[in-house]
Amino acid sequence: MGSKRMHCSWLFYFSLFIIINCFVPLFAHADTEVTDDVQLQESRIYYDRRARTSYFDSSFVNISSQTISTPIRVVIGSVSPDGVTISNPDGYTDLGNPYYEYSSPADGLLPGGTTESKRWIFYNPNR
Repeated sequence: MGSKRMHCSWLFYFSLFIIINCFVPLFAHADTEVTDDVQLQESRIYYDRRARTSYFDSSFVNISSQTISTPIRVVIGSVSPDGVTISNPDGYTDLGNPYYEYSSPADGLLPGGTTESKRWIFYNPNR
């Protein structure tokens, strides 16, 4: 499972593990690494002083020549500085890592296609 480390000017570092969940019979699932096949699109980063949260809206574009099965699951491997947490994940992995899931039309994410937009919210009690 590969990862890409991103640096954001708002002092958060987090690693992304981008996988797709493809459900097969008997409710088993297979994970496929798609990090190199998608590109993150994100809005400006905003800060809410009252809530002590930073947030941005994001989506993914399929930059490959193949259709990608959806949903695409983005697992947050780590966030720093210490104390910063994800406020609105779609769920948690078996290891306790928060994740966001991105969907697209039923036939998958076509080449050049974009997922729906999601808002990522980070709570920073020290700011």
